[in-house]
Amino acid sequence: RVLGMRGYDVHLCESENEIGGHVRDLMRYPGMAEWGRITSYGKGQLDKLNNVVVHTSTLLDTDDVLNYGADKVVLCTGSRWAVDGFSHVSMAPVPGIDASASQFATPEQVMEGKDIGDRVVILDADGYFTGVSLAEMMADQGKQVSIVTQFGAAAPLMDYTLEAPNLHRMLNEKNIAQYGGYWVEECEPGNVVKVKLFGLSRDGSKRTTEPKVGEPVRRMGSEIEIVEADTVILVTARHSNDGLYKSLRERQESWHKEGIEGIYQAGDCYAPRLTGDVIFEGHRIARGFESANPQRPLPYLRERMVWGRDNLPGAPS
Repeated sequence: RVLGMRGYDVHLCESENEIGGHVRDLMRYPGMAEWGRITSYGKGQLDKLNNVVVHTSTLLDTDDVLNYGADKVVLCTGSRWAVDGFSHVSMAPVPGIDASASQFATPEQVMEGKDIGDRVVILDADGYFTGVSLAEMMADQGKQVSIVTQFGAAAPLMDYTLEAPNLHRMLNEKNIAQYGGYWVEECEPGNVVKVKLFGLSRDGSKRTTEPKVGEPVRRMGSEIEIVEADTVILVTARHSNDGLYKSLRERQESWHKEGIEGIYQAGDCYAPRLTGDVIFEGHRIARGFESANPQRPLPYLRERMVWGRDNLPGAPS
């Protein structure tokens, strides 16, 4: 939109049959329909711009991008939820977790209609609305739901949006159990999944007086708690869909030959983050599109507040 308003001829190639990306899933969560304003506003603004063409159901590969005829390319290929339980808590996959199996599901798989059992455990290392929204959705379907989070309580980021008090009322009303301050050590699939949890404080508060290289500085506890589930939903971490960008980088010598000045990443394709940050970055890249590298933010122009003088940067003092 911003590039179009600035006079550029823009082609938006969307792989799905409509624009919006993962926001189309978010607006289907309980109480989240208003998030649809993000896509409806975008569609309305694009319809006003004759120099912006939207191609839906258009999935481009590396050769397609190189041969498209564009001067500059911005990749907004998004991100995906981890399928192996990887999170910033352990910085490693969780043994036993595999979302290709029937007893595990990512948020995308849930919204695509993957079968979910009656007893559900949600592993939530995200701390925002996704885990609790899926918990509410599952509870509304009559399922027994538990949330496991490394935070003290579910969805602490909702404290900043003032939604937390009513959120916890909802969790209480719908009998959604919380395991705050816990994380998962491993999962044992079987007729049911045994989710082995450990308290993040089980190592105790006192440091050892004789630290050894390669060993924890505190006594590592061995206590675990086992929760049984029919399905484990993985809200643990998101990974960038940056395969196309990496493939294009490997063929950077072809860019000049095809008339491409630069290829850039925007939003979750560069690093998964909040939707507001993604929108801001797209706007910023478009505003600085003539810079040497729009991927890199330009420095702020700071005003000098001098009484009685022109405060514009570079003005004579």
